[in-house]
Amino acid sequence: MTTREIITLQVGHYSNFIGAHWWNAQESSFVYNPEDLSFPKEVNHDIFFREGENPKGEVTYTPRLVLFDLKGSLNSLKQKGTLYEIPQEEEEDIKWSGDITMHKEAAPSKNKFLKELERSEGYQEKDTPTDSIETDEESSEKENLQEEVAKRKQAGDSQKVPDDSLLDFDTMFNVWSDFLRIHFHPRTIQIIEEFQHGNEHLPFDVFGCGQEVVSGDTFINDWEDRLHFFTEECDNLQGFQVILDTHDAFGGSGTMLLQYLEDEFSFKSRLTIGVTPTVLLDDTALSRAHRVLNSALAYQKCSSLSSLFVPASLATTLWRVMGPPIQLPYLQYKPIHYHTSAILAACIDTMTYPYRQVMAPLHMCDITNNFNSLGRKMASLYTSLPFPLSAEDSFVDSLMTDTFPWLPVTPHLKNQACPSMQSVVVRGISQDRVIRPNQLSQLPAALWNCTSVEDVLQVYLHEKCPGAQNAGHVMKNPFNTGMPYPKIFQKYIGKDGLLQGMERLPTVDVGSVPVMTSLQSSPEIEGLLEELYKAAKSLDIKKHHRYIDAGLDEDEYLETLNSLMSLSRNYSSNGND
Repeated sequence: MTTREIITLQVGHYSNFIGAHWWNAQESSFVYNPEDLSFPKEVNHDIFFREGENPKGEVTYTPRLVLFDLKGSLNSLKQKGTLYEIPQEEEEDIKWSGDITMHKEAAPSKNKFLKELERSEGYQEKDTPTDSIETDEESSEKENLQEEVAKRKQAGDSQKVPDDSLLDFDTMFNVWSDFLRIHFHPRTIQIIEEFQHGNEHLPFDVFGCGQEVVSGDTFINDWEDRLHFFTEECDNLQGFQVILDTHDAFGGSGTMLLQYLEDEFSFKSRLTIGVTPTVLLDDTALSRAHRVLNSALAYQKCSSLSSLFVPASLATTLWRVMGPPIQLPYLQYKPIHYHTSAILAACIDTMTYPYRQVMAPLHMCDITNNFNSLGRKMASLYTSLPFPLSAEDSFVDSLMTDTFPWLPVTPHLKNQACPSMQSVVVRGISQDRVIRPNQLSQLPAALWNCTSVEDVLQVYLHEKCPGAQNAGHVMKNPFNTGMPYPKIFQKYIGKDGLLQGMERLPTVDVGSVPVMTSLQSSPEIEGLLEELYKAAKSLDIKKHHRYIDAGLDEDEYLETLNSLMSLSRNYSSNGND
């Protein structure tokens, strides 16, 4: 069976925070010991990962990923990584007879977590995850497993993790590379050299500046070289998954890259997730105006250039005022990048399961094409993290409420309307938790013939949203929340992610949790777009000289506003139904 590959793009510092958690989650689900592999496998890692070989002849397994960030954002992470690093002579051969003074900038030191992780790995060669191998038959898969593992070696990756008992991750992790466990390919990281990360005097905060820096010949040649390296080795590329920041200049950079993908890969799917941090430094009217302008331009471009565009943030509102963080039951998180990006990463990991599953996977276009009918190029994302399930209750018990079991992680939504279409994924619920013994007679007749999580989910979606096109998917494995995932779960969540009657011991961490997500085409998206339109229209673009200097004229801005309003009408109950 041919793998249908997907290439990921991450554009922006917050997007890379999310990506770091997401790739860590992928690595944590690898199985290195064939004896630990339970069949059938659920996730085909070959869709997002590639097998390669470094100069030492060691076989590697790295993401098909190109990411973008500013100079100074990597901290101790080398741009080309260490997997393909060639040892150099200690003394450089300098052919100069005169006096020489050599100045070397000290490399940033690694934090305690990375040092402990490096020590636990011991730089020993590890096996490639056995569950990344895709075969047609379960029986032949098991017979060929040992041979495949011997052939495919993973250089540098390990499931060992450092002891976190003395580590304060909340203060230790300042950039996304501070907690990245997985190795990247040397062609993955592309740095924008013109701007410095965290430079308050020259901020990267104007949409047009983001467009300009990726338009130069040097940048384009570098970008094309990286992208083509990954695309040319794909046998059956199905599309691109793009995570990009929409609140700053990275929105401009990301939309230029989307334009390139549309021009060069017009027949491939492009699923774009536009993200905004939960808290921003909105201490001036100008910074708030920039956020609105960047968002308006990015949302319009992303919805136009993507097969499907999904906005995501844990802030309840984004435009005139950044709203408070959404209150997710059973979580006690801080509005810092390290925490909020971890939550969004869990949502994305669960949401994308339908086109990563081993058995009968969907094509990415199965989702994007169905959702973007009638000009509805945007979708909203909802989650239940962790999905509330106690040791005494069943899956049915958790669903028997008057409200939806999920909350929106797309801002400005009220979570009250039934969608016209949705893709729901639930994971981490065992089959023996479907219905309690002797509970059947107390349930509606529609549930009497349900014998699995899949059955209950399909009945629930049909009964709760009878007019919608509902697709339900079930994943047995929960989401792994092991180190370095933040400790954000309330004390009554057990180590298995289930609700319990007593507080969890301080020495016990939550290792995994059940999760539910719903990707929706919801009429509530109309309200999101109308709020953005109103906030953007209230700004006089002629007064924002940096945008004008970066190439934005008044007519183009008015066209952007009109496009947003037209898009919002596609979700109106009085529009195309």
